[in-house]
Amino acid sequence: MNHRIAQKNDCPRAICFISLETWDDIWRRNQFIAKQWDETGWSVAFVGPGRDLSYSVRSRDFSQFWGGTQVPENLPLVNASRPLKVAPNSLKAGAWINDRLWCRHLKSRFPKYESDQVIFWVNDHSCTPAIRTLPKRCLIYDITDDWTQFKQPGPAERRTREGDRWLCENADAVVVCSQGLFECKKDLVPNDRLFLIPNGVDIEHYADCVDPQRQLNASSNALVFGYTGSIHGQRVDVDLVASLASRLDRGIIRLVGPDMLTTPERDALLRTGRVEFCGPKPYKELPAVMRKMDVMIVPHLVTPFTESLNPLKLWEYLASGKPIVSTPVAGFRDFPASVRLAGTADSFHAAMMDSLTESSDVAIQRRAAAEGHSWQARAEQIEKVIAFAIANRRV
Repeated sequence: MNHRIAQKNDCPRAICFISLETWDDIWRRNQFIAKQWDETGWSVAFVGPGRDLSYSVRSRDFSQFWGGTQVPENLPLVNASRPLKVAPNSLKAGAWINDRLWCRHLKSRFPKYESDQVIFWVNDHSCTPAIRTLPKRCLIYDITDDWTQFKQPGPAERRTREGDRWLCENADAVVVCSQGLFECKKDLVPNDRLFLIPNGVDIEHYADCVDPQRQLNASSNALVFGYTGSIHGQRVDVDLVASLASRLDRGIIRLVGPDMLTTPERDALLRTGRVEFCGPKPYKELPAVMRKMDVMIVPHLVTPFTESLNPLKLWEYLASGKPIVSTPVAGFRDFPASVRLAGTADSFHAAMMDSLTESSDVAIQRRAAAEGHSWQARAEQIEKVIAFAIANRRV
């Protein structure tokens, strides 16, 4: 997508990006897409999740209340903000107030534009009540995870399902990132309005991940089996990680990413003595972190939720050239020449050990597999979806 094309097609150059995640230095799909738009001359209002005042007061933790609005200086056309959330959505009155604060916040992002001049790119289904109050808008729903399959308390799950259904049925276009999501949503989305656009990667960002001086084998004390990404009990198979750790007599399993495990889950892994939590790392530091890993692992649960994913780590692991061992989950199954698949702790451990002796040529093959999946290529696909949505607006 480029500025000239946008002008030629009479597309508005203002995008309100409603994101499930705040803007931070742990880059995900949303930041990469916003970066592509900035580079091609679009004004992007990146709206993250609400600043939850009620939760902060109840928990006496204001660390999540502030922040999430600082965009790097090299993205001058991206402005990040977050609306205020004053009460729990589980309370009817609280949800009513929050939704109106959402609506007011959205309208304030582009004061010089009417709503029908702004593209609303929605990744957060919880904003649905606010979106519905806008009388005219071009609406695109971008689904990155099937949150309707994610276990939540009753009111939250009901709100998620209602918001997801309304957006699927009423958006001018719906974008999904995985084949699993495509199959799941095709009955909700009108014919020809559903588009599959997977995640991507900046392959050159990971060019230095392979360390030619790091010659290791199964007997080395310095072995590192690495995982990068969200560490959550509905995504990571905690029992599998614990079993793998118990089979190691040397080396460690290093988990890098936001830790959302319960205390019992975390303690079970720490008790093995071979699992290390490193916390989240900024995107710019990720290649250096991965360079110190010998095998990249994906010990994910195989569930309807994980089947909906197209993990960023798939493309990042391929771009790194590192050996990859994964449970048979969506995305990784598509690259049998580059990924060792294992469904049990015994076979997973054996594949980890076997990976240490693979030829260096396989690293070149993995990086070649990542070619053609750049974020620029994804942006070109998104350009076509935006043009379609504008030409086929429902409101």
